[in-house]
Amino acid sequence: MRHDPLNPFVIGTSPTTSSSLLPLLLKQFKELYPQFSVRTSAFISSTVHSKLLERECDIAISSTLPIKGEAVICEKFFYDPLVLVVPKSLNSGHERRDWLTVEELMKLPLLIREQQCNVTRMITEALQLHGKTMENLTVAAQVFGNAAVMKAVKLGTGAGFVTESIVATDSEVRNYEIMRVRGMRLDRYLYLLRRKYDDFSLGMKMFWDFAKSSVWHASLGA
Repeated sequence: MRHDPLNPFVIGTSPTTSSSLLPLLLKQFKELYPQFSVRTSAFISSTVHSKLLERECDIAISSTLPIKGEAVICEKFFYDPLVLVVPKSLNSGHERRDWLTVEELMKLPLLIREQQCNVTRMITEALQLHGKTMENLTVAAQVFGNAAVMKAVKLGTGAGFVTESIVATDSEVRNYEIMRVRGMRLDRYLYLLRRKYDDFSLGMKMFWDFAKSSVWHASLGA
């Protein structure tokens, strides 16, 4: 598939990235390179790779690596770990600490995601290192997506794990605090992906290189 420089290329990603990080990245890209036209498509996170291979997008942004053997070029470009956001009303009994132990996490009313979610997978794996399971958690509610977690946290329903970029782009920080859980690493990277044997237009290359640079990080306070 050969791209005309004046025709848009499509960036496909998950709802989380498309609502937080991607708008900031695209805003700065378009300011620097207004001659290139870009469209975006949001897919369920587990389908982003297949949508790329099915040519529903030209560049994909995903938190998971491609399957070995896929004809995909993949490069790491952004560190976006999970952080725990806790309503201030729930943190009042912890002497205003910015950390919790794993045992304290077990007792905290938590907002959890669906089983197939990458966030759920990451938390499950981190808990297993401490001999815990998701069943050991005190569940306040099950929600779908970072936006739902943030809304419930702000309402005081419970605490939840979200991507750091969600917090960095949120303007309403009065009702919650970011806390870390001692001994739990929830590292998460975002990857750029494109089809290995397809045309790589000038606009796509310029976006790819811009995304890998740190120029646009200032908009996240990085």
